[in-house]
Amino acid sequence: MQITVHTDDVDPMHQAVADVLGEFPDRLGDDGFEISLSRGTDSGLRITARDRGADVEYGTITQGLRGLGAVMGELLVAGSVSERSERTPFETITVMLDVSRNAVLTVDAVIGLIRRVALMGATSVMLYTEDIYEIPGEPYFGHARGRYAASELTAIDDAAARVGIELIPCIQTLGHLANVLQWPVYGPVRDNAQVLLVDEPKSYELVRAMLEAASAPVRSRRIHVGMDETYGIGSGAHRSRYGSEEPIELVNRHLRRVADLCDELGLRPMIWSDMYLKFASVRHDMHDLGVAFPGKDVAPIPSNVTLVHWDYLSLDEDHYVRQLERHQAAGHEPVFAAGVSCWSRLWSQNTSSIAALTPGVRAARRVGLAEVMVTTWGNDSSQADLYSTLPAIQHFCDEAYAGAENAAFSATNFRGSCDGTLLTWLRADELDRALSDADAGPDHPELFGNPGAWLLWSDPLLDLMPLPAEPLAPRFRQLADDLTAAAASGTAADQIVSAVIDAARVLEHKVELHQRLRPAYRAGDVETVRDLLDHVIPAVADGVRSLRRSAHARWVAHNKVFGWEVLDLRYGGLLARLDTLHETLTVWLADPTRRIEQLDVDQLPMFRPGAGGQIMRHDMVASPSPVN
Repeated sequence: MQITVHTDDVDPMHQAVADVLGEFPDRLGDDGFEISLSRGTDSGLRITARDRGADVEYGTITQGLRGLGAVMGELLVAGSVSERSERTPFETITVMLDVSRNAVLTVDAVIGLIRRVALMGATSVMLYTEDIYEIPGEPYFGHARGRYAASELTAIDDAAARVGIELIPCIQTLGHLANVLQWPVYGPVRDNAQVLLVDEPKSYELVRAMLEAASAPVRSRRIHVGMDETYGIGSGAHRSRYGSEEPIELVNRHLRRVADLCDELGLRPMIWSDMYLKFASVRHDMHDLGVAFPGKDVAPIPSNVTLVHWDYLSLDEDHYVRQLERHQAAGHEPVFAAGVSCWSRLWSQNTSSIAALTPGVRAARRVGLAEVMVTTWGNDSSQADLYSTLPAIQHFCDEAYAGAENAAFSATNFRGSCDGTLLTWLRADELDRALSDADAGPDHPELFGNPGAWLLWSDPLLDLMPLPAEPLAPRFRQLADDLTAAAASGTAADQIVSAVIDAARVLEHKVELHQRLRPAYRAGDVETVRDLLDHVIPAVADGVRSLRRSAHARWVAHNKVFGWEVLDLRYGGLLARLDTLHETLTVWLADPTRRIEQLDVDQLPMFRPGAGGQIMRHDMVASPSPVN
């Protein structure tokens, strides 16, 4: 493609285009397509079609890059361009990347993601770093966890600024600090395992150091200081030292101190609002719509603090409207944060995410918010590559701009921004499709659970979870075959679905093991047990070894080496349990009158039928005893 920027050579757009095209070098060449970019007279985006190309008028770098991505996608897919004008009602469209759950993106991988979301039209990116940044004089902070040096954050910030993206620090200053507070050196500032000790002077020395270290390497003066899910605040060392006090009073007092520190440092803080919603509810439920957001007499939130309302799973636009209006009625203009369901999964669940974030973004538009955000949490050890979240992020940005009225709209945009085939990436979501109609949510089948992950980690001998009677192996075999064919005929970027192919190949055999073993043992069916011993268990073990190797290769392609040890322990533990199963069945075949106590235990459902989007972590299915 011939791409021309019609501005002065020193205009930042020249550098921005060069940077994003650096992710897709094969797009440059004389293929007869030409895209012309020029600054327009207003702040909107206008795409005008012409023979084998398009003119893109833009007001900001963000708009220009979104227009470039859209046009490239249409030319690559259809060979022609549809005319459009776009103007988003949102001042900021933010993508948050979680790098604190073991998987710490390399600098190059972060920059690659930033360039892709810039082509989608995002205006800012947050790196969620609980302890994944260095603090001078605090060697235990982020120790052996892949923390970013200040120079690395500056390099990321420089790359983001070149494509019109604001890099906003996103840290924690009260809860979610277990990886810090585990170290004895931080005992004096520990209330409980997760939460800092409010009112302790040393806590505020540490918080100040956090704020300085996180903000100094970047241009932005905005900072997200967290403070969500501060469970048990005041119940540990604080109660022992000062006596009992209402949790909301502790949060209020701590927030005032943190807000003052931000003022001193010239920072504009944001916090998650969930704890205030929970404090207001007698059920401690942030979705309790029958109660108002706490008033200023109960929750005197400092004027320099912006609230961020996270809400990830509802499919009801009115639900989001009511939640956001609760904030507004109390005098707060919140940021709305949607979510991409990549937690506790082997592949981001884009289908469910799109179903939930769409009404959320539309609600934010309805109530007149200025800012929206999408999060990518990596709970349960970041098993899913963050790049797998890109389809849902594309849809989020499309919805924030024009409203994604049809799949073709996002599909061509996705090809332009990520060089991916949207249908192939969405087909990979089938790894987590409900195992039966009874398991699916009857009202909202769009919300998938995570059977792809929990079936992988489910202990092969304890075999805790009952499965449907219908054979499941064919569905995983078919998924692997379909994705193999799609990846072979697709783009280079589509090879990312190999993560799902490898997992499906394992599950094809592992579900057979789970479905056949207990019935055969209880029936005394020696021949079936011998078949499982001789053929199925070795196939599962070989598949797990292959999956571990490919998963590790994908990990080091995008992440720092730290954190992989957690998944190594899972794969190694699973292989050890397969060995134990092999030994146990060998002994039983020599004397079928012996008991296998684990298989004598009845299976119990771990979630109610029709739960639909139920998520089960590794520790829930590997053993009923603590494994973490």
